[in-house]
Amino acid sequence: MPTKNVIIRGCTVYASHGGFVVGSEMSGGVNNVYVSNCTFIGSDIGLRFKTTRGRGGVVENIFIKDIYMKDIPGDAILFDMYYMGKDPVPQHGEKRELPKVEMLPVDETTPVFRNINISNVYCNGAKKPYLSGVYQKCM
Repeated sequence: MPTKNVIIRGCTVYASHGGFVVGSEMSGGVNNVYVSNCTFIGSDIGLRFKTTRGRGGVVENIFIKDIYMKDIPGDAILFDMYYMGKDPVPQHGEKRELPKVEMLPVDETTPVFRNINISNVYCNGAKKPYLSGVYQKCM
């Protein structure tokens, strides 16, 4: 079943794997999601989008605005198109390598993310306060 027509507003999220997360399994697709006026404190990642080949349908029409983040140990915004089921923030001393990027043809297993609008995001303390992603062409 798709996830669609969802409104999330006025939430405060503490110490989670993500303040707002889409994925990784979304075989029915995700569309028409509105997120506003939320606060994420101590979440591993602020806004997190994760998928990999074969994980599902189209993610589209995601509208995120007026987000406040504080003390984010990982990325403020992360698009992980090679999600491997690992915690987003490595443990102290843990070494991680970037996933192997394979240039495969676009087919029904290729993740599709489109029409994602993010505005008015304020972050006070994050490892990477800017848009990050293993594969940024998804935008």
